[in-house]
Amino acid sequence: MKEEKLLNMKTQDEQEHIEIYLKYSGFEEDLKGPVDQVLRGLFSSLNKIHPSLELLSKVQLTVDLQGLIEEMKDIVIIAPNGPLILCEKKLTVKELIGLNLIGAFVGHKLNLLDKISLTLDELAALTGKTKGSVSRRITSMVNDRWVEKPERGEYKISLVGIKHFKEKVFPNLKEEAG
Repeated sequence: MKEEKLLNMKTQDEQEHIEIYLKYSGFEEDLKGPVDQVLRGLFSSLNKIHPSLELLSKVQLTVDLQGLIEEMKDIVIIAPNGPLILCEKKLTVKELIGLNLIGAFVGHKLNLLDKISLTLDELAALTGKTKGSVSRRITSMVNDRWVEKPERGEYKISLVGIKHFKEKVFPNLKEEAG
């Protein structure tokens, strides 16, 4: 029994360790150990071989997918047929469009949806608004750089749009729901 417990503890300890071999332009390093320690070492090594990475991270616009999911969890969910808005507040057409496009973005990133974009017809159906109303608002959102057109007739949320919704729309929706 004791041997079995020791074996289980050893297996758990082994699972918490990671090994990374880093090789770049004459620089080589082999990092082994607990995941947190190795990741800190990896970032430190990357900063040594490419100091501009730290600067890049300060100016580059990226999406923290886990953070975005946490922000939207009570507002938008991903159903098999597409995003579903949970918010009971009366939303503007732009908010409905943006939330559905964010849902498509997250659904695609999580491999729950086949595509990252939605068509005008899909947006009209999902928002419950007319195609004309959706078309006018989405044109404005494209001009504001909140939405991109990856293909003709397709629309997807941009990183700028996600940033806008995370900073301006989600807090307002959560404030009113709470």
